[in-house]
Amino acid sequence: MRFSQPKRVLGGLVAGVLLLCASTLKGSLRLIYNPSTSAPIGWYFIRRANALRSHDIVLAWPPPPAAALADDRHYLPRGVPLLKEIGAVDRQFVCVRDGNVSIDGVPAAHTLRSDGAGRELTSWNDCRALAAGELFLLSHHSDASFDSRYFGPIRRDAVIGQAIPLWTW
Repeated sequence: MRFSQPKRVLGGLVAGVLLLCASTLKGSLRLIYNPSTSAPIGWYFIRRANALRSHDIVLAWPPPPAAALADDRHYLPRGVPLLKEIGAVDRQFVCVRDGNVSIDGVPAAHTLRSDGAGRELTSWNDCRALAAGELFLLSHHSDASFDSRYFGPIRRDAVIGQAIPLWTW
């Protein structure tokens, strides 16, 4: 993705708001704004994530290597969590091979060979049942989403909370 300077500044401000809101999740008010097309753009309430299912939206920390890549490429600043939809939960079978993503044998998405700036993207390349406590994050809103198709499943304990849409567009 290539951003103009005003978009970069606005993105940085929004990321700062996201970080501030995420860091106060131990408090009672948990409200964030999502500017990314990986999930519907808008405002979300973050609540405790109890029983998570496919298609729930979560606020979660990316794995450290993914966080570093996202920061280096200006997808998302380091220290800012991801807002993503859950594509699969533990015991579901996920396969990412030859540019195709399937969940329980059903085609779910594709991977990209490069990002919007033409930089190579390496996809997670595996086929297996998710272990207990694993989640596969997969955007159904954007083919260009930086999600588990590129960094693999995340641990359940990386989830900050479940995102409930309040006002999206």
